[in-house]
Amino acid sequence: MTKEQAEEMLRELSKHYGEPVMPVSRYCATFDAWIGAVGEGADRDGKDSGNAALYDTLTMARLAVHKSNLLWRLIYGGEQLRTEMCPEHKGRWSGCAWPDSACPHCMHGSNVTGWKRGPATP
Repeated sequence: MTKEQAEEMLRELSKHYGEPVMPVSRYCATFDAWIGAVGEGADRDGKDSGNAALYDTLTMARLAVHKSNLLWRLIYGGEQLRTEMCPEHKGRWSGCAWPDSACPHCMHGSNVTGWKRGPATP
């Protein structure tokens, strides 16, 4: 498939859903551009401005988004939010574990999520 064909498919899907449809990477780039614009406003307005406080909050949120195993599972893995606590980890992310010490209930890759796996999203 060519890039042009893929872009046409995205336009058709956007029409179908009545909202923009695009790769996640484009949304992330747009989010990062917005954070950058808020940061530039903060530089102009000074560190005691509302833009500065917003920029600080957004940069912390960006880091959390980039590090989130949960968000990855929801967006890329197609999982639903897990609702049943792991009997061992009781709903707390407990770091990463090697395969020989992996939890049989709540693992995703090397992450000990604290929540039992559910059925995959169709």
